[in-house]
Amino acid sequence: MSCTRLIRSGLLAGALALTLSLAGCSSDDAEPAPSATTAKQTAGTEQTTGDTGQPTREPATSGAPSSAVQSSTAKALSCRDFRALEDDGRAAAVAALGVKSNADQVATVAATVCLSRLDDKVADVVGELVPTR
Repeated sequence: MSCTRLIRSGLLAGALALTLSLAGCSSDDAEPAPSATTAKQTAGTEQTTGDTGQPTREPATSGAPSSAVQSSTAKALSCRDFRALEDDGRAAAVAALGVKSNADQVATVAATVCLSRLDDKVADVVGELVPTR
């Protein structure tokens, strides 16, 4: 038997073993990971009430910035603060800056640009992206 046939059969056996081991790790009944929307909806603290013993859910209070952004606030908003907002807050800030259509898409691009310009104003970044607002 030649050396290339021996190497080829060894590689084939290794690939087969790897394929079988990976197939054994997958599961058909696995639940997908919760999305960001699901995580926001289920965030809260559970406490047991004294009379019924049933857990109740109270909303968690986080120091997250509000999604309602006014025009004067949006003009003074730094890229660092803009990046700290949730997606709907970013879209609201961009809309407050005068973007009339596709505010969510402009907000996504502006957030990407802001990665390298954290101390700049979002109004300047949006002005460069959409000069005819």
